Amino acid sequence: MDEKYIKTAARCGALIRKWISRENLNAFTFNFLDFRNDLGLPTIPFAAASLLMGEGVGYAGEGDVLTAALVAAALRVYPDSTFTEMFCPDWRGGTIFMSHMGEVNYKSSANARIFKKSVPYVPEVNGGEVPGVSALYKKGAAALVNLVPTAGGAYRLILAPCEIRGTDNGDNFQDYVRGWLRPPVGINEFLEEYSRLGGTHHSCLCYGADVGVLKMFGEIMGWEVNIIDA
Repeated sequence: MDEKYIKTAARCGALIRKWISRENLNAFTFNFLDFRNDLGLPTIPFAAASLLMGEGVGYAGEGDVLTAALVAAALRVYPDSTFTEMFCPDWRGGTIFMSHMGEVNYKSSANARIFKKSVPYVPEVNGGEVPGVSALYKKGAAALVNLVPTAGGAYRLILAPCEIRGTDNGDNFQDYVRGWLRPPVGINEFLEEYSRLGGTHHSCLCYGADVGVLKMFGEIMGWEVNIIDA
């Protein structure tokens, strides 16, 4: 990759670290569609978000401050936690495809890399080309953690132990963050229950997590806690 993209990613990360230190933040978020040349950042911070999650800073995409704070809390106990998004079921494989445009805790990845990514929908930023991040989630046991706002200012925590599976045959998403999640029950049953509970698109994926510890965390916070398990 052109060296200028590495330098741009490094400059962007340094600026965000300075901002985080100045404001004493433990999490942040951004919406890539809101990026403009007058924001003071040299590029969309895909790489910065990926590195900072590895350093314990919470993050979520699309301005989702709630999930960013959730990821920050999870990282305190489970440093391989990462922001993730649920995309679609793999009916044949019995898994759920998890993916995101370009932010991942590098500690939860098998092969994270920086590359020149085309973002034609944000043409004002570097002519529509930015330092992107792609990665395949590492295989292993994890917990899917989803925090849902409910009526009256209350919250519901949805927990599901799961297995993250890789792919042995390659895939068509080499330029994205992605992985395949096997839930503790069949995907029909899992998605039905997840939807009934109001589960959202954005979640935290916690490698090596103890669901009992996460349940205790939710109860201490005064949240309704639901576990989807076999």
